[in-house]
Amino acid sequence: MNAALSSAPVMFDASRLVPSNRPAPSNRLAVSSPIATKAPAAQCDACALRKLCLPKACGSQSAQLETVVRHSRPLLRRKEVVYHQGDDFESLYVIRTGSVKTFMLNENGEEHITGFYLPGDIIGIDGVSNSRHATTAMALESTSVCALPFNALEKLAASMPEVQRYVFQVMAKEILQDQKMMLLLSRKTADQRLAALLLRFSQHLQSRRLVSEEFVLPMSRGDIGNYLGLAIETVCRVITRFQKMNLIKVEGRSISLLNIEALQALADAAGEA
Repeated sequence: MNAALSSAPVMFDASRLVPSNRPAPSNRLAVSSPIATKAPAAQCDACALRKLCLPKACGSQSAQLETVVRHSRPLLRRKEVVYHQGDDFESLYVIRTGSVKTFMLNENGEEHITGFYLPGDIIGIDGVSNSRHATTAMALESTSVCALPFNALEKLAASMPEVQRYVFQVMAKEILQDQKMMLLLSRKTADQRLAALLLRFSQHLQSRRLVSEEFVLPMSRGDIGNYLGLAIETVCRVITRFQKMNLIKVEGRSISLLNIEALQALADAAGEA
């Protein structure tokens, strides 16, 4: 997703990857450290997301950021985690490539998905308030992230107001997304919820100057239903209905948005779930 401009669909699909052997979630959280931060020197100057990420906030002083940002090696495979719910909070993470879902486990070990994140997004903010992560962040496909150790980031922000402002903007964006999600789940129909999710992916790609009408959803239908508060059967029915209405074209997880204006009108319409 951080590739150069392309006319081909943006591929998130990870069906060829081999899942890790991590056991299924239980009501007892596995304890693990955040991903290793001992890594090669930062490579912000060579990153395609440079103009959309923290280096943009640093401007001419971006060289100072090289002492803070750390890259993970090797790539995270599908179903490998960046951090677990309950882990000590140490870093924020910028997604460079791939995609991540965050979720919480209730007392019965049931998973509740709280968000999907794509290249350029920052995860880990949930740990700022009480120094422990409130969610688990899991790769949906082959994924690379940059670690931003929070203590070092705070020191950098003290001398660079632009960095502090950037962090505040990220937190504000997260709060706004939560508010939009609450509205979506409380007042929108199944059709409106799915339309809003598809448009969110499209708008994210557009902000990255990538083709925004064609993409491959990295998550399963079950994950979509979990996030939107819908049964998987409902998700499948809505997708089929959208195809019959010529709003989208679907081939596996590959989605083509055929009528973005109609999808937007549907997402914006008043309705009761």
